[in-house]
Amino acid sequence: MTPETGSSSVGHPQGAPGLRLNTCTATEPQRRFEVDPALSGLSFLRVLRSELQKLVWLRATWWLGASALVLVLLFAWMSGASLNSMISWQQEDPGAGLPEAALRDMALETPLTGLYFAVILLGCIGVIAITSEHASGSVRSSLSAVPRRVVLYTAKVLATAVVLGVLAALMIVGILAVALPFAATHGLTPDFTATETWHRLITHWAGVVLAGLVGFGLGAILRSTAGGIVTLAILLFVLPMAMEILVSVTEESELVMTLYRWQFANLMSSFTVPGPAPRDGIGSFAAGVGMGAWTAVMTVTGGLLFRRRDA
Repeated sequence: MTPETGSSSVGHPQGAPGLRLNTCTATEPQRRFEVDPALSGLSFLRVLRSELQKLVWLRATWWLGASALVLVLLFAWMSGASLNSMISWQQEDPGAGLPEAALRDMALETPLTGLYFAVILLGCIGVIAITSEHASGSVRSSLSAVPRRVVLYTAKVLATAVVLGVLAALMIVGILAVALPFAATHGLTPDFTATETWHRLITHWAGVVLAGLVGFGLGAILRSTAGGIVTLAILLFVLPMAMEILVSVTEESELVMTLYRWQFANLMSSFTVPGPAPRDGIGSFAAGVGMGAWTAVMTVTGGLLFRRRDA
């Protein structure tokens, strides 16, 4: 290398003219990348299908769904057996029995009550739908494939709603298959042409789905499977009992009564009751709006945190 030019001769025989390169001003060759127009891109429907596949093939989904189905079917059979016993007692003492309309409502409403015990299991599906990826670290792969977090989170919410909706529908069909033969034996088959009957079926189905989405929101907020399940159990079972004690201690204070009426578990009960709103309670429509508000707050809060926090 010569001090005058700061260049060097590259690979030439001695005495022959050499190629002189200026190493001070050499630049890296430019490369141009172009998008292949034949590629269709990653659509929302493909992301949704991927999230559905992940949730369906999760073993916990099958175990929790099967456990919930067995639980509600067992409860429906016990309700039918109780109906038989009640009618037998009524035949022995007709004056102490319930009217036929009340028995007909009981033949449908009592078996459906088993959904309240199974809702915690379906709520667990909502929790693990988001926390399982955080626990395994696979959420990083999902974000690499779908960098737009809002799209990924929305697809997860919809996939969870679809799975919960299918499971809730299967459970309701199973309940009817078990309970209706007991009711038909005594001529108490529900009238499926009546609006009240379909109101009970649809609201029970929607209540289960919304409770599961609340679990999904809790899982997104806490990013912990155990924390989400425990919090959901407190919300559905522990808080109602605590509120009842608080109502009795405060002698039905207006503030406490308002909190009691608008807690999620009480809204689930009020949502399934057809007819006008009771004087001291909440009507079905208002209860549905309240459950929707609970679900929106949980899922939207979880979405905001999912968008801002590190994976």
